Amino acid sequence: MDANGLSDPYVVCEILPSSQHSPRPRTSTRPQCLNPVWNEALTFEPVEEKTLHHKTLRFAVLDEDLYGSDWLGEYWLALNRLTPDRLTDFTVPLGPKKPVSHFYEFCVGCSHLTLSRTLASPSFHSPRFSSSIIKLHRGERDLACPTRGKIQLGLRFLEERRQLCVEVIRCSDLASMDPNGLSDPFVKL
Repeated sequence: MDANGLSDPYVVCEILPSSQHSPRPRTSTRPQCLNPVWNEALTFEPVEEKTLHHKTLRFAVLDEDLYGSDWLGEYWLALNRLTPDRLTDFTVPLGPKKPVSHFYEFCVGCSHLTLSRTLASPSFHSPRFSSSIIKLHRGERDLACPTRGKIQLGLRFLEERRQLCVEVIRCSDLASMDPNGLSDPFVKL
């Protein structure tokens, strides 16, 4: 948290299990903000549909600071819930940081999800792709900590291109991590 009570958030994503050389795309940082809006699309490629069913997408929201980043929260999504060539928008609560070793104990478990096409950028939404809602199981809802905030994302797996497209739309109600009461949030993919 910054001294002003805000954060400088960004989002980083990674597909698990991963290797050291796996891409971990990230959004830009939104300075001094607790309810950042990104509307940025990040793409993983190549991604094979047959391996997609055994992988998990980890979203991490961090607060960028001069000497490192503070952890704001994260969410793990089992990719076996995606339907090829179908856009899925959802809002999920962020939970505390879990070690990557937790991936091997990760149980797909139902939380709330909202469909929100109005906030996403027009370039990400194409009439070719229909939307769907993913239902989360109770175990995932129980892992979330409501005081950490929420993240809204859009996901689409393009079978023909072998791409997983992730659109980071926005976060809300993030915890302030800097001494000034703000944060500098970013999303780690």
